[in-house]
Amino acid sequence: MKIALIGPGKLGTAVAMRMPKNAQKIIIGRSERNAQWLGESMGWPYALELSQCHDADAILLTLDAHVINPVLAQVVTFAKKGALILNMATKGVVDPAIIEANPQLTIVDAKVIGSALGLQRGMPGIIVAKTEDSAIFDKICYVLCGFDDVVQGDADIVPKINSIGSGEGIRAAVIMQKKLEEFQVPKEWEDMILRSVAPGTMQAFAENRLGHFAQELADKVRKELES
Repeated sequence: MKIALIGPGKLGTAVAMRMPKNAQKIIIGRSERNAQWLGESMGWPYALELSQCHDADAILLTLDAHVINPVLAQVVTFAKKGALILNMATKGVVDPAIIEANPQLTIVDAKVIGSALGLQRGMPGIIVAKTEDSAIFDKICYVLCGFDDVVQGDADIVPKINSIGSGEGIRAAVIMQKKLEEFQVPKEWEDMILRSVAPGTMQAFAENRLGHFAQELADKVRKELES
């Protein structure tokens, strides 16, 4: 199988790190600097022309939402019959007219629940694929085999739940910064609270592994929110 990844940015880098080792791969990007950097980092060839996706069995679009349809409109003119095209832009919505005009291609939303930067640093992430076709789903599972899980589901809600995580995470970070200002601690200490203590506690919460003290804090917060 040959896989073309179009969009060597943060998301593209995170996805590239989780693609199958035994597949032939190519990075395609508008910026030569980004495409070359990711290609050389992964040991894969890179190109600047969308036409280079012409022989790919799977084409991954890891682009900003506003360019998904303009780029896809070009990609479908080069993609070979039967190719699988994945829209992985978190907020990118494919124009139904493009899908209807190209029945020889399989165009599917496959959205990441996770942080692009966090994924690059080894944090977990899962893929939600919007398809009920088992053969297509199996192909997506292979192409994105390095993610913690690939599931079938409503990919349309992924941007909403990712936004909740980002928004509430930022809110918590700002609140912590303000509280830490009272102690006038060094910047390095403050960073460690934000980069280690807080995310470590959230991970323990998600895994139901909170210690006694942290569990008491969690119970207290729940009661405050319910009141």
